[in-house]
Formats: sequence, structure tokens, C-alpha cells
Amino acid sequence: MATSRLNFDDIFQSFQNELELEAQEWHIKHFYVNFQEQDKKIHREQLNELNINPEQHQQHQHSSHVAATTKSRKYSDEDQDCQLFYEIPDYLSIASLEFQTTFFSELHHRYYPMDFKDLQQLAVLIRQLSILHLYEQLWTRILQAGTGQLKLRDQFFTVQSVDHRHFSFWSKIVTSILLISEKKKSIHVPLLDQTHPIAEDIYINFVKNYLDQIKMKRQLCRFEFDTIRKNVSDPIGTLDDKIENYAQKEGDLVAIELYVQTNLFLIDYYYFDRAYQWEYFQLNPTNLQV
Repeated sequence: MATSRLNFDDIFQSFQNELELEAQEWHIKHFYVNFQEQDKKIHREQLNELNINPEQHQQHQHSSHVAATTKSRKYSDEDQDCQLFYEIPDYLSIASLEFQTTFFSELHHRYYPMDFKDLQQLAVLIRQLSILHLYEQLWTRILQAGTGQLKLRDQFFTVQSVDHRHFSFWSKIVTSILLISEKKKSIHVPLLDQTHPIAEDIYINFVKNYLDQIKMKRQLCRFEFDTIRKNVSDPIGTLDDKIENYAQKEGDLVAIELYVQTNLFLIDYYYFDRAYQWEYFQLNPTNLQV
């Protein structure tokens, strides 16, 4: 499954650098969280706080995918994505007057007052489901670009029927994560050579497995949301929309979505530019023309 050995010009590198600087403001590193590992870690911490031995507490294993944590945890530079996903943001905290004011009628209903923790958990889960949707969009696009499955919409391309693996590429996001994983010895990454340092099947298996992990986490969050929601009264019938509108519009989701959409466009532009370059090189240009 060899790809072209052409050295493609990276004309978007400066833009990529600016995007990475912007991501730091929102605690985004690679837009990657090992959900299985983090869920287990948070679950162990919660059991330890209750002085419960995790090995003797099998009945609680179903809830190890806990949505978020209110406890202030220390996050390393490499764990910024975990902080973005798991830590309850300020606008959903008990200290947020705007949050409490927005849902004053639900929290202080004369007959069916809503518990604040239930309200907070529902809002957190809505936010996480939205982020997981963005995760799936980005990593699906990464897989498409890496396996040559992106569509070339430009009618002027003459390479429509050509094997796109000649100009496909794997996002630097994946390469960075794999190299970090190899350093931590959490995954074995056999190196090939300096031109193609990581084997193609390593990329494909890693991204596909991660997409499966995202889908599983989304199912768990949805199950937890539905479970809590069944036990919450909604006399007016507008609670779901109200929570979703608040979680979507009042916090950081707009900025996160813009970041992901920009990355999606950037992947497309990289792919199309490499297709153009590959097409040009098929004309055997001279060194002066290159």
C-alpha cells in the first residue's frame, strides 16, 4: 500500500501554527482523549474518595464512564483535551448566577422543583455529546484523507479515477499522538524510515479503533442522559430544548466548533493541494518549472 514519494510543498504550515496557538486558549492539544482510560481513572478516584475498594465494588462498574468531575484536577500539557471534555466549565457550575437564573423556574417550581445536580449533569452531558459529535467529524475526515477517500469536487481534476493514495496523507495530529503513545509504551509503533516513519496499517487501525471508542462513549453519555432525564419532571415540556440551547450558546461550544470546522477545511485544502501537485508532477516538469 505504498504511496507516492513526492515531496509535497506544505503551503499551509503557517496557518496550522496559528491554529495551534488559538487552540491553547481553549485547552485543546490534539482533540484526542483516551475515553476508556480516563473514565477508569476518574472512576477509581471517586471510589477512593468514598474509601471503596474498586475490585470489591463490581456493581458500580457500569457507571465508570462518569460524565464529568467537579473536583479540581491537575492536568499536564498533554492532558489538556481531558480537561476540556471532563472538567465542568464555569458556565455550568453552581457558582454561575446566569445558569441558576436561566433555570430559576425549574429549580424553584412550586410542585416539581428540579435538583440542581440533575440539571447540571444533563447540561454537561449535552455539552459532551456535542463535543463527541465534533470528535467524530474530525477523526472521520482524518481517516478519509489518510486512506484516499476524500471526494475531489473540482471538475477540472484529471485524477478522479486515479488511486488517491498517491497524494493521501495522515494528519500531524495522528502522527503526534502515535509518537507520544510509543514514548509512553502504551502502543507499539514500528518505525519504517525517515520518509514514512509509521506503517500505514498502524495509522488505519489506530484511527478506526478511536472512532469506535468515540461512538461507544457517545452511547454511554446518551444512556446516562436518558436515565437522568426519566427521573426529572417537566410540566411545561420545554426542558430539553432549554438545556440544549443554554449549553450550546452560552459557553465554549461555538469556539470549539469553529476550531474543528477550521481543521476540517484545512484537511480538505491539504488534500486538494496535494492532488493538484501530484497532477502537475505527472507532466514531468523540469527543475526550472518546479
